[in-house]
Amino acid sequence: MGRCNTPIQKPSKAPAFSSFSEEIKAKEDGGERIRLLQDKINEMRKLYSSLKAEVASIDRKRKRLKKKRGGIIIFVVFLFPFG
Repeated sequence: MGRCNTPIQKPSKAPAFSSFSEEIKAKEDGGERIRLLQDKINEMRKLYSSLKAEVASIDRKRKRLKKKRGGIIIFVVFLFPFG
């Protein structure tokens, strides 16, 4: 398999788990904890969907490249048949 030459982009905000758990523990009110957890879940959903879209884009590019390379091999065999 070939490698893609585009650099991998890391998420700009990758919160550490320890700081997140400390933030939850600091909240005394149950409603505040729930709101904080819902906000974090929404952030994770956004990150997941953007990563999923990026993977889909990479897969489409790989598929296109694979199809293109396969076509070249068939064309060469057609021009220079073995036998």
